[in-house]
Amino acid sequence: MRFIIFTIILSCSFSAIGVVREDSDVEHTKKSIEFRINYENGRTDTLIYEYSSHVKSFMEQKGSSSTLTHPIDTRRCGYRVSGYVKRESFFLSGGGQKIPFEKLNKVYTDPISNYPEPLVIDYISGKHKTCGDYESAFSKAKETMRSTADGVLLKIMEDDIKKNKAADEIRTTVGGKTVIEVGNRDA
Repeated sequence: MRFIIFTIILSCSFSAIGVVREDSDVEHTKKSIEFRINYENGRTDTLIYEYSSHVKSFMEQKGSSSTLTHPIDTRRCGYRVSGYVKRESFFLSGGGQKIPFEKLNKVYTDPISNYPEPLVIDYISGKHKTCGDYESAFSKAKETMRSTADGVLLKIMEDDIKKNKAADEIRTTVGGKTVIEVGNRDA
């Protein structure tokens, strides 16, 4: 009898713990721009900006299904999807190795979030939506964010090149006389 009571208490205590179904940060597109820096003393350096688009997603189910001791189904799903673009900078050595230069690194955020919240009436009536009910919307939100992050990446690169933002920023930070964009390439 004690074993049965212990088992019931144990199963009830674990049923309310949230279950994380996904917690990821996925890099999608990676591109780079190469710059040549000319200094007053005649020396030159090559600096590379690497841009990457990322999608972060999180899905968790909380609550528990109805049981004899817990008659109301309280399962609820919550999820978030957000995106960002990361720019990392590297000097290129004579041997072709990339040496990180963190002073010019930057993260551009463009968050989109979705928290499906149940209504109070849903709790009272016993209606619930589990994460399985939101799987399609969650996948669509991730795909939409991937496209958005990729578009933001291309716009940032375009602004850096056409408006000379990158060249000006490099010249100010590194101190070169002239900064010339050498070319774009996939990283």
